[in-house]
Amino acid sequence: MTTSSIRRGVPATSTVKFSVKLRKTLKRPQFWFGLLVLAPTAIWYIIFAYRPIVMAFRMAVVDYRLLNPAASPWVGLKNFNTLFEYRNFWIAVNNTLTYALFNFLGMLPVAMLLAYCLVSVVRGRPFYQWALFVPVVV
Repeated sequence: MTTSSIRRGVPATSTVKFSVKLRKTLKRPQFWFGLLVLAPTAIWYIIFAYRPIVMAFRMAVVDYRLLNPAASPWVGLKNFNTLFEYRNFWIAVNNTLTYALFNFLGMLPVAMLLAYCLVSVVRGRPFYQWALFVPVVV
């Protein structure tokens, strides 16, 4: 496509193909059914997953006032600078990483042994799978 065709208002062929495909897709009832089915899940994630992340980022860059959040002044990355200078922060990071490492190294062999034992069971396997999986879901 040349620059002269852009100036004259002639759409590019890829744009035309895209708009034709979009119109065909919007006419299909499957598209609207899928959108209807996925919309509640998308709304749930926006409210309970993405909004808290955005709010946490906002709280991280302001001097948050609990009684009047709207009056919280912007401090930028000063809160992070204060956090990294705090000596107990690095002790907490070290404790967290140590706990995670030992928890992983302790739980992995137990989980593998339990999985191996569960595969070996012939009678009552569905019950054992259910009994082990229900606490994970709850």
